[in-house]
Amino acid sequence: MTGGCVFYDYLTTDHVFLAFCFVCLCGVVVHLRAVAFELAWRPIGRSAVGAVFRRCIVALSLGLLATPLMPQPMRAGELPSYWRETYAGADVSRDVWLLYSGVTLAPTSDIYSDGIRLRASGGYGQYHYSGHRSGDPPDKRRQFRGTITYVEALIGYQKRIGELTAKAFVGVAAIDHTIAPGDPIASGGLLTQGMDYGLKGALELWLNLGSDAWTSLDASWTGAHQTYAGRWRMGYRVLPTVSIGMETGINGHTMSDSRVLADGSRSERLRPQTRVGAFARYEWNGGEISVSGGVANSAYDFSATDGFDDFYGTVNWLMRF
Repeated sequence: MTGGCVFYDYLTTDHVFLAFCFVCLCGVVVHLRAVAFELAWRPIGRSAVGAVFRRCIVALSLGLLATPLMPQPMRAGELPSYWRETYAGADVSRDVWLLYSGVTLAPTSDIYSDGIRLRASGGYGQYHYSGHRSGDPPDKRRQFRGTITYVEALIGYQKRIGELTAKAFVGVAAIDHTIAPGDPIASGGLLTQGMDYGLKGALELWLNLGSDAWTSLDASWTGAHQTYAGRWRMGYRVLPTVSIGMETGINGHTMSDSRVLADGSRSERLRPQTRVGAFARYEWNGGEISVSGGVANSAYDFSATDGFDDFYGTVNWLMRF
Protein backbone atom coordinates (compact mmCIF):
# COMPACT_ATOMS: atom_id res chain seq x y z
CA MET A 1 0.00 0.00 0.00
CA THR A 2 1.17 3.59 -0.58
CA GLY A 3 2.57 5.81 2.16
CA GLY A 4 -0.02 7.49 4.36
CA CYS A 5 -2.58 4.73 3.92
CA VAL A 6 -3.57 2.99 7.12
CA PHE A 7 -3.07 -0.74 7.33
CA TYR A 8 -3.22 -3.29 10.12
CA ASP A 9 0.20 -4.40 11.32
CA TYR A 10 -0.11 -7.65 13.29
CA LEU A 11 2.38 -8.19 16.06
CA THR A 12 2.93 -11.63 14.60
CA THR A 13 1.79 -13.28 11.42
CA ASP A 14 2.19 -16.75 12.82
CA HIS A 15 -1.13 -18.54 12.42
CA VAL A 16 -0.54 -20.43 15.65
CA PHE A 17 -0.75 -17.19 17.61
CA LEU A 18 -3.92 -16.17 15.81
CA ALA A 19 -5.46 -19.53 16.58
CA PHE A 20 -4.44 -19.11 20.21
CA CYS A 21 -6.14 -15.71 20.26
CA PHE A 22 -9.35 -17.26 18.95
CA VAL A 23 -9.25 -20.03 21.57
CA CYS A 24 -8.69 -17.48 24.37
CA LEU A 25 -11.63 -15.36 23.26
CA CYS A 26 -13.83 -18.44 23.04
CA GLY A 27 -12.72 -19.30 26.57
CA VAL A 28 -13.82 -15.87 27.78
CA VAL A 29 -17.30 -16.44 26.31
CA VAL A 30 -17.56 -19.93 27.83
CA HIS A 31 -16.61 -18.77 31.31
CA LEU A 32 -18.84 -15.71 31.24
CA ARG A 33 -21.74 -17.95 30.21
CA ALA A 34 -20.84 -20.16 33.18
CA VAL A 35 -20.95 -17.09 35.43
CA ALA A 36 -24.47 -16.35 34.21
CA PHE A 37 -25.45 -19.96 34.93
CA GLU A 38 -24.03 -19.79 38.47
CA LEU A 39 -25.95 -16.59 39.20
CA ALA A 40 -29.19 -17.92 37.72
CA TRP A 41 -29.30 -21.42 39.18
CA ARG A 42 -27.14 -21.66 42.30
CA PRO A 43 -28.37 -20.40 45.68
CA ILE A 44 -26.68 -17.13 46.58
CA GLY A 45 -24.17 -17.96 49.28
CA ARG A 46 -20.45 -18.07 50.01
CA SER A 47 -19.83 -21.08 47.74
CA ALA A 48 -21.78 -19.51 44.87
CA VAL A 49 -19.94 -16.20 45.21
CA GLY A 50 -16.62 -18.05 45.28
CA ALA A 51 -17.50 -20.03 42.15
CA VAL A 52 -18.53 -16.87 40.28
CA PHE A 53 -15.32 -15.11 41.40
CA ARG A 54 -13.14 -17.96 40.14
CA ARG A 55 -14.96 -18.06 36.80
CA CYS A 56 -14.47 -14.31 36.40
CA ILE A 57 -10.76 -14.61 37.13
CA VAL A 58 -10.32 -17.29 34.47
CA ALA A 59 -12.23 -15.19 31.94
CA LEU A 60 -10.11 -12.14 32.81
CA SER A 61 -6.90 -14.11 32.45
CA LEU A 62 -7.90 -15.54 29.07
CA GLY A 63 -8.88 -12.06 27.88
CA LEU A 64 -5.54 -10.64 28.95
CA LEU A 65 -3.73 -13.42 27.12
CA ALA A 66 -5.60 -12.62 23.93
CA THR A 67 -5.15 -8.84 24.06
CA PRO A 68 -1.74 -8.47 22.35
CA LEU A 69 -2.74 -10.60 19.41
CA MET A 70 -5.31 -8.12 18.16
CA PRO A 71 -4.41 -6.10 15.07
CA GLN A 72 -3.09 -2.61 15.81
CA PRO A 73 -3.32 0.23 13.22
CA MET A 74 -0.03 1.78 12.05
CA ARG A 75 0.99 4.01 9.20
CA ALA A 76 3.43 2.82 6.59
CA GLY A 77 7.02 3.53 7.63
CA GLU A 78 6.06 4.35 11.21
CA LEU A 79 8.32 2.91 13.91
CA PRO A 80 6.51 1.05 16.71
CA SER A 81 5.91 3.00 19.92
CA TYR A 82 4.95 0.52 22.60
CA TRP A 83 2.69 1.76 25.39
CA ARG A 84 1.15 -1.56 26.43
CA GLU A 85 2.62 -4.84 27.54
CA THR A 86 0.96 -8.09 28.52
CA TYR A 87 2.43 -11.13 30.18
CA ALA A 88 1.49 -14.70 31.06
CA GLY A 89 3.26 -17.46 32.87
CA ALA A 90 3.26 -20.60 34.97
CA ASP A 91 4.95 -21.59 38.24
CA VAL A 92 5.14 -25.25 39.25
CA SER A 93 6.55 -27.17 42.22
CA ARG A 94 5.68 -30.51 43.81
CA ASP A 95 2.72 -29.30 45.89
CA VAL A 96 1.69 -26.13 44.05
CA TRP A 97 1.01 -24.90 40.52
CA LEU A 98 -0.12 -21.46 39.37
CA LEU A 99 -1.10 -19.86 36.04
CA TYR A 100 -1.26 -16.08 35.74
CA SER A 101 -1.53 -13.23 33.24
CA GLY A 102 -1.68 -9.45 33.31
CA VAL A 103 -1.44 -6.22 31.36
CA THR A 104 0.43 -2.96 32.02
CA LEU A 105 -0.46 0.33 30.32
CA ALA A 106 1.59 3.52 29.98
CA PRO A 107 -1.15 6.09 29.25
CA THR A 108 1.14 9.16 29.28
CA SER A 109 4.29 7.86 27.57
CA ASP A 110 5.81 4.88 25.84
CA ILE A 111 6.51 1.77 27.89
CA TYR A 112 10.23 2.59 28.32
CA SER A 113 9.90 6.23 29.45
CA ASP A 114 9.05 7.86 32.76
CA GLY A 115 5.37 8.11 33.50
CA ILE A 116 2.23 6.67 35.04
CA ARG A 117 1.61 2.93 34.87
CA LEU A 118 -1.70 1.08 35.16
CA ARG A 119 -1.69 -2.67 35.80
CA ALA A 120 -4.30 -5.41 36.12
CA SER A 121 -3.58 -9.09 36.62
CA GLY A 122 -5.14 -12.34 37.76
CA GLY A 123 -4.29 -15.97 38.28
CA TYR A 124 -5.49 -19.44 39.23
CA GLY A 125 -3.72 -22.38 40.85
CA GLN A 126 -3.99 -25.46 43.04
CA TYR A 127 -2.08 -26.95 45.96
CA HIS A 128 -2.34 -29.96 48.28
CA TYR A 129 -1.21 -30.72 51.80
CA SER A 130 -1.83 -33.00 54.79
CA GLY A 131 -1.93 -32.40 58.52
CA HIS A 132 -3.04 -33.55 61.96
CA ARG A 133 -6.23 -31.96 63.31
CA SER A 134 -7.48 -31.57 66.87
CA GLY A 135 -9.43 -34.63 68.05
CA ASP A 136 -7.93 -37.02 65.50
CA PRO A 137 -5.74 -39.98 66.57
CA PRO A 138 -2.12 -38.83 67.03
CA ASP A 139 -0.89 -40.68 63.94
CA LYS A 140 -3.70 -39.58 61.60
CA ARG A 141 -3.07 -36.91 58.95
CA ARG A 142 -5.93 -35.61 56.84
CA GLN A 143 -5.46 -34.90 53.13
CA PHE A 144 -6.55 -31.54 51.70
CA ARG A 145 -6.62 -29.90 48.29
CA GLY A 146 -6.83 -26.15 47.83
CA THR A 147 -7.42 -23.75 44.97
CA ILE A 148 -6.25 -20.15 44.82
CA THR A 149 -7.62 -17.39 42.61
CA TYR A 150 -6.58 -13.77 42.70
CA VAL A 151 -7.10 -10.46 40.94
CA GLU A 152 -5.44 -7.08 41.45
CA ALA A 153 -5.60 -3.55 40.07
CA LEU A 154 -2.64 -1.20 40.57
CA ILE A 155 -1.51 2.29 39.66
CA GLY A 156 2.13 3.29 39.72
CA TYR A 157 4.95 5.33 38.29
CA GLN A 158 8.12 4.44 36.39
CA LYS A 159 11.29 6.50 36.79
CA ARG A 160 14.65 6.06 35.07
CA ILE A 161 17.76 7.36 36.84
CA GLY A 162 20.84 6.62 34.79
CA GLU A 163 21.12 2.86 34.45
CA LEU A 164 18.43 2.25 37.08
CA THR A 165 14.76 1.78 36.17
CA ALA A 166 12.37 1.84 39.13
CA LYS A 167 8.63 1.13 39.21
CA ALA A 168 6.42 1.56 42.28
CA PHE A 169 2.77 0.46 42.44
CA VAL A 170 -0.12 0.72 44.91
CA GLY A 171 -3.62 -0.66 44.58
CA VAL A 172 -6.02 -3.34 45.75
CA ALA A 173 -5.91 -7.13 45.61
CA ALA A 174 -8.42 -9.93 46.26
CA ILE A 175 -7.30 -13.49 46.99
CA ASP A 176 -9.55 -16.52 47.47
CA HIS A 177 -8.38 -19.81 49.02
CA THR A 178 -10.89 -22.66 48.81
CA ILE A 179 -10.00 -25.93 50.55
CA ALA A 180 -11.70 -29.31 50.18
CA PRO A 181 -12.69 -31.09 52.27
CA GLY A 182 -13.29 -28.40 54.89
CA ASP A 183 -10.33 -27.59 57.13
CA PRO A 184 -11.72 -25.84 60.25
CA ILE A 185 -9.34 -23.26 61.66
CA ALA A 186 -10.45 -24.09 65.22
CA SER A 187 -9.18 -27.66 64.70
CA GLY A 188 -5.80 -26.51 63.40
CA GLY A 189 -6.71 -25.68 59.80
CA LEU A 190 -4.77 -23.16 57.76
CA LEU A 191 -5.51 -19.50 58.41
CA THR A 192 -5.38 -18.69 54.70
CA GLN A 193 -8.95 -19.66 53.83
CA GLY A 194 -11.79 -17.90 52.05
CA MET A 195 -11.88 -14.56 50.30
CA ASP A 196 -9.79 -11.68 51.57
CA TYR A 197 -9.22 -8.17 50.24
CA GLY A 198 -6.53 -5.63 50.97
CA LEU A 199 -4.21 -2.91 49.80
CA LYS A 200 -1.20 -3.95 47.79
CA GLY A 201 2.19 -2.36 47.21
CA ALA A 202 4.89 -3.45 44.77
CA LEU A 203 8.40 -2.32 43.86
CA GLU A 204 10.34 -3.37 40.74
CA LEU A 205 13.97 -2.39 40.16
CA TRP A 206 16.23 -3.03 37.16
CA LEU A 207 19.89 -1.97 37.06
CA ASN A 208 22.23 -2.33 34.08
CA LEU A 209 25.76 -3.24 35.16
CA GLY A 210 27.65 -2.16 32.07
CA SER A 211 26.69 -3.43 28.63
CA ASP A 212 26.67 -7.16 29.43
CA ALA A 213 25.32 -7.61 32.97
CA TRP A 214 22.20 -6.60 34.86
CA THR A 215 20.38 -7.24 38.11
CA SER A 216 16.70 -6.96 39.10
CA LEU A 217 14.66 -7.02 42.30
CA ASP A 218 10.85 -7.45 42.58
CA ALA A 219 9.03 -7.24 45.91
CA SER A 220 5.36 -7.01 46.89
CA TRP A 221 3.04 -7.21 49.89
CA THR A 222 -0.74 -7.20 50.21
CA GLY A 223 -3.13 -7.20 53.15
CA ALA A 224 -5.13 -9.95 51.42
CA HIS A 225 -4.15 -12.94 53.58
CA GLN A 226 -1.02 -10.90 54.48
CA THR A 227 0.77 -12.24 51.40
CA TYR A 228 4.27 -11.24 50.34
CA ALA A 229 6.67 -12.20 47.55
CA GLY A 230 10.17 -11.31 46.42
CA ARG A 231 12.62 -12.28 43.70
CA TRP A 232 16.20 -11.23 42.92
CA ARG A 233 18.05 -11.99 39.67
CA MET A 234 21.58 -11.45 38.42
CA GLY A 235 21.99 -11.89 34.67
CA TYR A 236 24.76 -11.86 32.09
CA ARG A 237 24.21 -11.38 28.36
CA VAL A 238 26.03 -14.19 26.59
CA LEU A 239 24.51 -12.81 23.36
CA PRO A 240 22.86 -9.43 22.74
CA THR A 241 19.43 -11.08 23.06
CA VAL A 242 20.19 -13.98 25.45
CA SER A 243 20.85 -13.72 29.18
CA ILE A 244 21.59 -16.43 31.73
CA GLY A 245 22.03 -16.08 35.44
CA MET A 246 20.99 -17.01 38.96
CA GLU A 247 17.93 -16.13 41.01
CA THR A 248 16.54 -16.46 44.50
CA GLY A 249 13.01 -15.86 45.75
CA ILE A 250 10.57 -16.13 48.62
CA ASN A 251 6.75 -16.37 48.88
CA GLY A 252 4.72 -16.52 52.06
CA HIS A 253 2.35 -14.99 54.60
CA THR A 254 3.08 -12.88 57.66
CA MET A 255 0.28 -14.54 59.66
CA SER A 256 1.31 -16.22 62.92
CA ASP A 257 -0.62 -19.46 63.40
CA SER A 258 1.31 -21.49 65.98
CA ARG A 259 -1.54 -22.24 68.42
CA VAL A 260 -2.24 -24.82 71.13
CA LEU A 261 -5.44 -26.66 70.19
CA ALA A 262 -8.19 -28.11 72.36
CA ASP A 263 -6.54 -31.56 72.59
CA GLY A 264 -3.18 -30.06 73.59
CA SER A 265 -1.55 -30.46 70.17
CA ARG A 266 -0.02 -27.50 68.36
CA SER A 267 -1.26 -26.24 65.02
CA GLU A 268 1.08 -26.50 62.07
CA ARG A 269 2.81 -23.26 61.22
CA LEU A 270 2.66 -21.64 57.79
CA ARG A 271 6.12 -21.60 56.25
CA PRO A 272 7.37 -19.41 53.43
CA GLN A 273 8.67 -21.06 50.30
CA THR A 274 12.24 -20.05 49.55
CA ARG A 275 13.99 -20.98 46.33
CA VAL A 276 17.37 -20.77 44.61
CA GLY A 277 17.93 -21.50 40.95
CA ALA A 278 19.06 -20.45 37.50
CA PHE A 279 17.28 -18.82 34.58
CA ALA A 280 17.61 -18.14 30.86
CA ARG A 281 16.01 -15.14 29.14
CA TYR A 282 15.54 -14.38 25.44
CA GLU A 283 14.46 -10.88 24.43
CA TRP A 284 13.53 -9.18 21.19
CA ASN A 285 12.29 -5.72 20.26
CA GLY A 286 8.68 -6.42 21.18
CA GLY A 287 8.94 -8.85 24.07
CA GLU A 288 10.77 -11.55 25.97
CA ILE A 289 10.45 -15.10 27.23
CA SER A 290 12.24 -16.59 30.23
CA VAL A 291 12.45 -19.98 31.93
CA SER A 292 13.89 -20.84 35.33
CA GLY A 293 14.28 -23.77 37.69
CA GLY A 294 16.02 -24.84 40.84
CA VAL A 295 15.57 -26.10 44.39
CA ALA A 296 13.06 -24.97 47.00
CA ASN A 297 11.46 -25.94 50.27
CA SER A 298 7.84 -27.06 50.26
CA ALA A 299 5.58 -24.55 52.01
CA TYR A 300 2.83 -27.18 52.38
CA ASP A 301 4.85 -30.20 53.53
CA PHE A 302 4.48 -29.66 57.29
CA SER A 303 6.35 -32.86 58.15
CA ALA A 304 9.52 -31.67 56.40
CA THR A 305 12.44 -30.10 58.22
CA ASP A 306 14.17 -26.94 57.13
CA GLY A 307 16.15 -27.17 53.92
CA PHE A 308 15.60 -27.57 50.19
CA ASP A 309 13.56 -30.72 49.58
CA ASP A 310 11.66 -29.72 46.45
CA PHE A 311 12.18 -28.48 42.89
CA TYR A 312 10.46 -25.66 41.03
CA GLY A 313 10.13 -24.45 37.46
CA THR A 314 8.73 -21.30 35.87
CA VAL A 315 8.06 -19.92 32.40
CA ASN A 316 7.10 -16.34 31.61
CA TRP A 317 6.17 -14.67 28.30
CA LEU A 318 5.84 -10.91 27.78
CA MET A 319 4.78 -8.96 24.69
CA ARG A 320 4.84 -5.19 24.09
CA PHE A 321 2.56 -3.54 21.58
